[in-house]
Amino acid sequence: LRRRLEALEQRQPPFASGPRGWLERNAHWVRPALVGDVEFVDVTTLLAPDGLPYPAASLDPEGLTLTTDGELIVTSEGFAARSIAPWVRRYALDGTYIADFTVPAAFVPTATSGVRQNLGFEAAAVTPNGRSVFVGTEGALVQDGPAASITSTSPVRILRFDERTGRLERQYVYVTDPVAETPVP
Repeated sequence: LRRRLEALEQRQPPFASGPRGWLERNAHWVRPALVGDVEFVDVTTLLAPDGLPYPAASLDPEGLTLTTDGELIVTSEGFAARSIAPWVRRYALDGTYIADFTVPAAFVPTATSGVRQNLGFEAAAVTPNGRSVFVGTEGALVQDGPAASITSTSPVRILRFDERTGRLERQYVYVTDPVAETPVP
């Protein structure tokens, strides 16, 4: 796959208006082309803490990462419009729920605080040594200021959890670049 992508590399982004900031300086751009196919051979149903499949429209899974112990960490953005909190959970490879990570109350959506609709936990990663799990929000929490726009930056939060205990160890604030293009609903 790497050889195929390297053969397609180009200097300029393949977009009408390219990104700004770090991505503009550090990205490796490739000409859009099909380099492989994906074939689904099986599906694993994630089970809610009650042991049953999640009800329809009750989770918005975004982040997925594999721990060094062979378990899954999954994030859900929640649904701010319906006051469903975002979460970070541990699962066995067969989809069985194992445990919740401790997400601070500041992330629970209310009228004046918490995650915004569709801007909750978007990413998940485990450090190479397996000690920490990082998750990040896609946008600012309500209490942290406005969401990013074409003309303004926005603070997002990155959380570091102890991988074994699921306890929050640290929060970081990262200020994003402005949005590159107007979103299309």
